[in-house]
Formats: sequence, C-alpha cells, structure tokens
Amino acid sequence: MKQSAKSQPTTAPDIDQVKEDILALTRDLASLIDKMKTVAGDSSGEAVRESAEELGDKARILYEQVAAQGERSAKAVSRQIEAQPILSLLVAFAVGFCVSRLLSR
Repeated sequence: MKQSAKSQPTTAPDIDQVKEDILALTRDLASLIDKMKTVAGDSSGEAVRESAEELGDKARILYEQVAAQGERSAKAVSRQIEAQPILSLLVAFAVGFCVSRLLSR
C-alpha cells in the first residue's frame, strides 16, 4: 500500500499538465473566436488564411504536447504494473467485473 501512495505524486503532475493544456486550448480558442469576429468584418482573404494557419500551428503544437503527455502516462502506468503485478491484476479484474455487472443490467 505504501507504494501506491508513492505512485500518486508521479501521476498528479501528469494530470496537472493535462489540465494546463486544456486551459491553454480554451484560451487559444477564445482568441481565435475574437480574431474570427474581427476578420468577419474584414473582406480580406489573407487575414482568414493567416488565422487558419495560426490555428493549425497551435493545434499541431497542442497535439504534440498531448501525445507526449499520453506517452509519459502510459510509461508511468507500465512502471506501476511492473512494480506491482499482482495488485494490477486484481485491480484489472475488479474493474472488469464491475463493468460486466453494469453492462448486464
């Protein structure tokens, strides 16, 4: 049980990072909406293309960050499973049992 308490601090920063990424995405989308409102009044197609390129760049960066975060999380889970294989097996069994009971109703 002591090891599971140690594993929580390693996953807490991961969750915090995901929260920060989501907040950054929310701010970027709000900024994009504001830009689109100003561009809507502008008949220039160049401004629209620039906004679209900027959005694409930000989306690509965010995707890379989320993908890297997913890899780190998968490695953390893998380390936890290797450190406590029996506990991991019991947890997986319990989750599977609960899901099967919920789906059977």
